[in-house]
Amino acid sequence: MAQANINLTINRREMISALGLTAVGAAAPSAASALTHQVTNGAAPTEKDAALTASSGNISAPNPYANCIITAKNCVASAEICLTKMVELLAKGEETFFECAVATRQMLPICEALLSLSAQESPLTTGIAKLSIKSCTECAAACKPHIDHHPACQECYLSCLACIKSCREIT
Repeated sequence: MAQANINLTINRREMISALGLTAVGAAAPSAASALTHQVTNGAAPTEKDAALTASSGNISAPNPYANCIITAKNCVASAEICLTKMVELLAKGEETFFECAVATRQMLPICEALLSLSAQESPLTTGIAKLSIKSCTECAAACKPHIDHHPACQECYLSCLACIKSCREIT
């Protein structure tokens, strides 16, 4: 009996390790921190206004990727929360979250890149937006079976849909 418990523990650890979950909770890109700082310190009345002026030091020039900044930031935040909950559930043996965790882990760095490139008004933004559409579509599809039972999955799902919409607007 003890041997079976040890093997089960090792299998769960291997599964969590295979997902690369050691990076969970990594700091968000500096663009997100800068926007939050602007909003918190009253430099801009709203987060959307902060996104509109968060580029190239020119406060009067709107950022053409402002919606992508907002939706990518929300997508990253909700995905981190969702992934944390999935790790807990996977550790309890609920293997139905494995596919969802993989899709979320793949979406995160892409949306982080979208956030950063959008804030920079980079010409690479439209290219990463196309990839964001694909990764957010896959993440949303993996989250969908869980949205009625887990609020974190529902929030991740909705933020992916919003990110897809903003990316389609610029591609």
